[in-house]
Amino acid sequence: MASVITDESVASRLREIGVVQVKAAYDFLQMDNVSYHFALLPDDVICLGGSDVPETVKIVFSQIFGGDADYHYHNIIFNLSPTELWVGDKKYEPFQQLVYHYEGTYE
Repeated sequence: MASVITDESVASRLREIGVVQVKAAYDFLQMDNVSYHFALLPDDVICLGGSDVPETVKIVFSQIFGGDADYHYHNIIFNLSPTELWVGDKKYEPFQQLVYHYEGTYE
């Protein structure tokens, strides 16, 4: 995400935070002969700042993406999309929505 941010102080803060874990609830929409179709409902990610740390960063995710899971072969495909970036109490207006795509297997 830091690589698409033009403001070096914001990009530096994102690089400092590094990789974050996104937790998401899911809602099964439909099941057919081989797949589950689901919506992802990810939580916002909040990386707290403080007196010795730069400002708090919040990443807001879209609630309209999802994917498919093949229950015979244990394959999963989904998209996750950050839509807003907040630094401190201000929305970082130049941020443009990203879409991350994942394909893999599950047990």
